[in-house]
Amino acid sequence: MHKTFIIFLASLLATAAESPAPHVVPAKVGLVLIAATRQGFALATDGSSLNADGRVSQEQRLFQAGKQGALMIAGGVSIQDPIGKRVREEVNVGRIASRWLAAHPDADLQTADREVNAAVAAAMNKFLSTRGPGAESGAFKFGVIAAGLVDGKPTL
Repeated sequence: MHKTFIIFLASLLATAAESPAPHVVPAKVGLVLIAATRQGFALATDGSSLNADGRVSQEQRLFQAGKQGALMIAGGVSIQDPIGKRVREEVNVGRIASRWLAAHPDADLQTADREVNAAVAAAMNKFLSTRGPGAESGAFKFGVIAAGLVDGKPTL
């Protein structure tokens, strides 16, 4: 058993040496794992996201984009007004991505990446145009990551 573990660990290290170093973005919630392989990518996400009241909710974070791609959301899935405000609105990145991808099932990865990010940026600009970000100005909230094959080559 010990020998098997050493062989397994050695094979992981050999594979890791061929792959670029991981890029880690710290966030309170919303884990996204991307592993490069010779054939493409292995993708995984959790479903946790914080509501405005601090409770954890489960949200979809991994979406198929075209035939050979996926969009993933790292960090929070939505930005919400605090509880108790007169006007309570949110920008839900997961819903924006889900709706756009459902309306464009044949879009390629590059188009999906560009258009979903444009829709998210428009929603964020509208939301933030009437609100001050406060103490969290400039803090990482979420990221939209596109991964898949473009012209037969792995692309991130």
